[in-house]
Amino acid sequence: NPPSNPPAGQSSGGGRWIFHCYDDGNGLKCYWFWVKFANRLVNPCGGGNVVAPPQKTPCQKTKEMLENPKTKPAISFLKANSAAGGEKGVMFKADGTPSAIIQGGDHSVNFGDISGYQGGYHNHTPKGTPMFSPGDFDLLLSFAFVQGNLNVSNAYLGMVAPNGMHYVIRFNGSYNDASATFSDTDLKKYRRDYREIKKNLMDPEKNGSNYINADGSINNKGVEKLFFEITQNMNLSNKISLQRIENDGNVQSVNLDSNNQPIPVPCS
Repeated sequence: NPPSNPPAGQSSGGGRWIFHCYDDGNGLKCYWFWVKFANRLVNPCGGGNVVAPPQKTPCQKTKEMLENPKTKPAISFLKANSAAGGEKGVMFKADGTPSAIIQGGDHSVNFGDISGYQGGYHNHTPKGTPMFSPGDFDLLLSFAFVQGNLNVSNAYLGMVAPNGMHYVIRFNGSYNDASATFSDTDLKKYRRDYREIKKNLMDPEKNGSNYINADGSINNKGVEKLFFEITQNMNLSNKISLQRIENDGNVQSVNLDSNNQPIPVPCS
């Protein structure tokens, strides 16, 4: 549980306090922030059920996001910055309008107030693991929650790395799933799990060259296996979907086969 009560002064009717932690390279930093509820459909006749508009598939959503001329420059900037050292981030509104570039630390970015934004992107560095971390999954749940019940599946996060790896995660759970929170203690534990899983995957005596490149660095299959194992540990299996973005822009949904090995499936 969070170590203190949220600040006073905000009406509980128009939003919610969220407790969030991130790693700035010197340990976890935690803070409260206020998010406004997204607009919900209202039945003008009063009472009864309101039917939400048809939802696009995760593949359609990501393809449109990547092709949006408003998002392209910011993502290209992060790709170029990934080899320079230090993380940077950006948030996007539903129409693709970007926030200002957010300056981060050596291996983290604090997105701050996410109200009004649908998702965000950040770059990893040559020394970072080219996959989302437990703190990123916690942040995705916050993005999902602020979308509102009818738009919860629109939340996403993207990550680009200097080795050409590019991934997107999308929220695939319910609004109730999005309300889950992780404490400082939880995230510290999952970060330890994350490092241990990665270490084991990259051990040639345990897995040969299955999850590593010729130079000993972790490969796509390795980081994808890492994703599935750590999300299972965090009880987020099937609540977050993973997509690999190829250098030519093609989008692939990454699933598990019958042997629990990652398998990319091209989006149609």
